[in-house]
Amino acid sequence: GKPYKTQQALESNEFPVLHLSNASLPASATGKVHLLASDGKEVKDLVLATLVKDRVENVALDIYINISQNLTLSVSAGEIHLSGFFEP
Repeated sequence: GKPYKTQQALESNEFPVLHLSNASLPASATGKVHLLASDGKEVKDLVLATLVKDRVENVALDIYINISQNLTLSVSAGEIHLSGFFEP
């Protein structure tokens, strides 16, 4: 599917909590990819999940992120697809 555009939900504060529930590798993935989190201060490149082609291609998550948190999610290399939902 298409990426969800979060700007409207963030501006209205209608859904203040993002619940990430799954991380998956795309079919075109190769090698190992880490999902990382950083707050720009104390937490830098905290590994939330490690996915490996043909071994661990899908990881269940239960991560809640308040939109007021200054948190950056990134990947070590390649691509990871995230799914989840906004909670009121």
